[in-house]
Amino acid sequence: MRHRRRFAVLFVPGAAQKDVRRHRLPSELTVSLSTRIFVIDQGNHLSRLSGSRFAAMLSDPSAHPIPQFAAQRVRGAEAVVEQAHRRPVKVIRMVFFMLSFNKRGVLDADALMRQAAAAFDTLHPQTRLKGSTVLEAQSRFVVSGGRWKPKPALEAEIRAAALGKQKCPVLK
Repeated sequence: MRHRRRFAVLFVPGAAQKDVRRHRLPSELTVSLSTRIFVIDQGNHLSRLSGSRFAAMLSDPSAHPIPQFAAQRVRGAEAVVEQAHRRPVKVIRMVFFMLSFNKRGVLDADALMRQAAAAFDTLHPQTRLKGSTVLEAQSRFVVSGGRWKPKPALEAEIRAAALGKQKCPVLK
């Protein structure tokens, strides 16, 4: 596929026709955001999970098992990447979460949704029950059980894979 260069012809008042100059127009900057999903297995190996497969696993988990994760709880990471001209430029944010799989390798999507809902609840917590001195901390416990913090080297590896600077196998 050939790329066409866009040029502007500048007419300078008082200049002869032969002095017409061609200048390349600056290309329009196309900026977008993209999400990358990664899974880190028990052996600390990083793999990428396509967004469409992850969405399918959330909507119909039993139809999209990953047998290699059967009866495991593995670490997951989501990287939001800024792209310029469809090329990754920088990682905007990263979120680290846990994924639980049953004995067939089916994702426990309900547990993941409970963690997400609990994380949302912690934004506007109701810390005390009315008329009580007891703190309501259930959401905080659910959230803390669903998160993890990577070591700096692993975080750098995930960031490099998100930017396409490091090869990363894609889960089929």
